[in-house]
Amino acid sequence: MSVENINKIDFMGIPENEPDVVSLAISDHLAWGSTTNEHLYKLQEKINSYIRFIEGGEIKSNFPGVHKDAKKRIEIYFKNNPPDEVMFFFDEVEKVLAEVGVSLRLKLND
Repeated sequence: MSVENINKIDFMGIPENEPDVVSLAISDHLAWGSTTNEHLYKLQEKINSYIRFIEGGEIKSNFPGVHKDAKKRIEIYFKNNPPDEVMFFFDEVEKVLAEVGVSLRLKLND
């Protein structure tokens, strides 16, 4: 799975050290550069798909081990770190997700 498979959940699980959290992960292997706007659009569509999955109750039917009060988090794993000039996008995403009770974590390459 990847960021390009908009209607698929890439990975989902409960972190060992956070049993009250359900993590839904996005695998982003795309390069940045001349296609930055297209890249951001794909991420936005993928995130919207994850929100629908959570809000529509599919998270519970597809993962029965999820406690109804579990915290939800979307994690984006980047192969190529986003450039500084697009980080505003993730700030805005974080605000939108907070409104629906979901947190965001970016996993950048060091």
